[in-house]
Amino acid sequence: MSHIDSLDALRALYPQANARSVDKVIPRLDSHCRRFIALSPFLLLATGGADGSADVSPRGDHAGFV
Repeated sequence: MSHIDSLDALRALYPQANARSVDKVIPRLDSHCRRFIALSPFLLLATGGADGSADVSPRGDHAGFV
C-alpha cells in the first residue's frame, strides 16, 4: 500500500468536494441532526487533546441510546 504524502496525491484519488458539501456547516445540531442521532444504533465518539492527539471509540446499542 502506498502512502498519500501530499494534497496533490490525495486529489489524484479524490476529486474536490462538491460546494454543497463543503458549505454544509451549521453552528448547532438542528432537528434533522438530532433525529438522525436519536435513530442511530451506532456512533463514533471522538476526542482531541491539546497536543493534537486524537482518539475515536465506536459505540453501539439500540436506537436511542445516545
